[in-house]
Amino acid sequence: MRRVKLKITDRCNLDCRCCWSAAELESGGLPEAGTGDCSPEIVERAIDDAAEAGWDGIILCGGEASLVSECPAYIRRAKDRRLEVMMNTNGAGLTPGLIDELIAAGLDILMVSIYSLDRGLYRDVRGGGRDAFDRVMASAAHLSSRLRRNPGLLDVRIMAVLMKPTLGGLPDLLRFVLEGGFSALSTNYLVGAGNFPDLKLSAEDLRTFRSDVAPRLEAVIDKSDLDEAAKEAGVRAVRSFFARPNVTLENWSDGEYRPDGRADCNCRDRFLLVRPDGTSAPCWGFEFTDDPRYTETMTRANRLPAILAGRRFERFWSSSFDFCRYCPKGFQVWIPARRVPPRRPGADPPAGRGG
Repeated sequence: MRRVKLKITDRCNLDCRCCWSAAELESGGLPEAGTGDCSPEIVERAIDDAAEAGWDGIILCGGEASLVSECPAYIRRAKDRRLEVMMNTNGAGLTPGLIDELIAAGLDILMVSIYSLDRGLYRDVRGGGRDAFDRVMASAAHLSSRLRRNPGLLDVRIMAVLMKPTLGGLPDLLRFVLEGGFSALSTNYLVGAGNFPDLKLSAEDLRTFRSDVAPRLEAVIDKSDLDEAAKEAGVRAVRSFFARPNVTLENWSDGEYRPDGRADCNCRDRFLLVRPDGTSAPCWGFEFTDDPRYTETMTRANRLPAILAGRRFERFWSSSFDFCRYCPKGFQVWIPARRVPPRRPGADPPAGRGG
């Protein structure tokens, strides 16, 4: 699956302490809240170019994508061009009305980030005011209710960033996913957060995960109503945490992953990042680290197919980069919770969508 990731805004309604950003990593402080949206012209051009280049889908993200009123229109445009559409959100702005709009527009996958089910811990890590946690939980409850009535309505996945204070709560979050009718729990490891020693994982935390958290995750899976094949897939996913060839205890030092040599990147020719200003980059790592030698700016004359075939991107993939150790993609683990009926890109929504 090849997807173009469109950062349609840098505005956000939360102020997560673990947010990936160059300002955070380089200056030691959280970035100022963004105020800019990507122009509709750039988004529409990127959608058209992704389809022309034969890519499979797009990801709408931010900032917080739900703050952009044009989201349903962008989804419809992508579906008209037979692209799969995923949207990343923190859930704090997902009202029932907006959820209906997104579903009616043809959204395929909704990724909702919920790092913890503990209100106090959530507020400490993610901010967003006193009612942010309650708004997120209300959104999740509404989605769960809709999925119980119509399991094929939408592929809803819950995402969490694993960090020191949230690691022990992962089994409860997986139970929440299973009982809520969501399709998967997706996790990334928090690495490179040198500015936040209370958040970053240590090698000892990884050992604790293996000895305590992983067995509890497997117990949650074993007690679920998943079929045997799904349970086996879930257990395999749990046992893959911190156990991949490039992600082992030996590669960790004070919460920072340090690969031996070039990381085994699984993103080449599969992902493309487009920022609100139209700058295009060959991988998602440029969300938090930048190097102008390897980026291009979309213009009417410089479209994505030409950028993808250009020398800058090829030069990027032939090099090894210091910021690869911060990449969240190489640390992603999926724990499947239920099967979602596959739908062809561009196909009509199942009966009941939007109702």
